[in-house]
Amino acid sequence: MRAETHAAANAILIEAQRGVPIVALWGGGLLASVDGLRFVVPVQAINAAPSPKHLGYKRGLTLLNAVDDQVMGIGQMVVPGTPRDSLYILDTLINIDAGPQPEVVTTDQASDSGTVFGIFSMLGYRFAPRFADLGDQRFWRSEVPGSDASGDYGPLEAIARNKINRQKIHTQWSDMARVAGSLVTNQVRAYDLLRMFARNGRPTPLGQAFAGYGRIDKTLHLLSILDPIDDTYRRKLNKQLTVHEPRHRLARKICHGSSGQIRKAYREGQEDQLAALGLAVNAVALWNSKYLSAAVCAPTVSRSRTKTPPGCPRSATPISTSWALFHLLLHACYTGLDQSHLRRRRRISTRASELAEPRPHRSRTHPETSQV
Repeated sequence: MRAETHAAANAILIEAQRGVPIVALWGGGLLASVDGLRFVVPVQAINAAPSPKHLGYKRGLTLLNAVDDQVMGIGQMVVPGTPRDSLYILDTLINIDAGPQPEVVTTDQASDSGTVFGIFSMLGYRFAPRFADLGDQRFWRSEVPGSDASGDYGPLEAIARNKINRQKIHTQWSDMARVAGSLVTNQVRAYDLLRMFARNGRPTPLGQAFAGYGRIDKTLHLLSILDPIDDTYRRKLNKQLTVHEPRHRLARKICHGSSGQIRKAYREGQEDQLAALGLAVNAVALWNSKYLSAAVCAPTVSRSRTKTPPGCPRSATPISTSWALFHLLLHACYTGLDQSHLRRRRRISTRASELAEPRPHRSRTHPETSQV
C-alpha cells in the first residue's frame, strides 16, 4: 500500500466512472474544483501545524483534493495546517492520477493576486475562484498593439482604469516560459516560486511580468462572472463548488477509526492513510453512479408500450447523489450470504427478541393459600 499503488488503483476507478452513461451528462472532466478537508493530528508530527480558527488549540493538517465535474477525486495533496495559498492547488493539479487535464479550476476563498492568475494561465488553466469581496476587485485594460492610443471599451470604459504594462511581459517572456516548463516537469514546486518573485518585500521583474500577465486572465474571469445576459459561467462554477460538501461528509463517515484523527507521525504514513481514504470515497462514488445510471436509464413502462429513454435524457439528477451514504453500512462486515447463513441469522434474531420480552411474574405463595 504505497502512493504509487493508490494512484494506479484510483486511475482505474476514474476511467470506469467515465464509462457510466449518466456521468457524461454531468460534464466532460474539464472543470475541476479544489477544497480542503481538515484532520486533527494528536501526535507529535513535523507535518502538522496549529490552526486556532478551525482546530482550536490542536494541531492538524489539510487534505487538498481535486474533484472534477464527473464527481471523482482526480488528485490530492497533504499540506500542514490549514493554508490558504492557491499555489498548493496548482501542485495538486499538476500531479493528478488520471483523466483529462482540467481547463477551468475553481475554488472558494482563494488568493486573488495577479501573480497566481499568471502562473495558472501560463500552464493552460483558467483559474476561477469565488471572491467574497467582488466589489473591491480591479479591472485592467491594455493598449492596442502597434498604436499609442488606448482602446475604446464602450460601457466598460468607466471601470477599466488600470493599464497593463505589456513591455514587461514581452521582456520576461522567455523566463516565464522556462518557469512554466520547470513546473510541468516537477523540477520546482509552485509554492516555492513566491520566494523567486519577491525580494525584500518587493516583486522582482519576473514577478511583475507574471502579475501583469495574470491580470489579463483575472479581468476576463471577472467579466464572465458579472455578465448580465449569460449567467452560464457563474452557475457552472457555483454548481461545481457544491460538490465538495457531500464528499467531505462521506469521507468523515468512512474515516471513523481513531475518532477521525490521523495518528501517523511521518508524512509518508499520513499520505498513505489519506490516499486510502480517497480511494474508498471514489469507490463509493463509482458504485452509486453506476446503479443510479441503471435506475435512471431503465425502460419506462407505459400503458401502450415500453419506452427506453435514449441516452438517459433525465440529466436533472443531482450530482450530490453520487455521495449518498444512507444505504452504506460503514460499521458492518460485507460477506457473501447463502441461505443457511440467512436462516441462522434469523434464528439468532428470533431468540434475541424472545429473551428481550419481559417474563410474567411468578408468585411464590402456595396455591392453596392463594385460593383462600
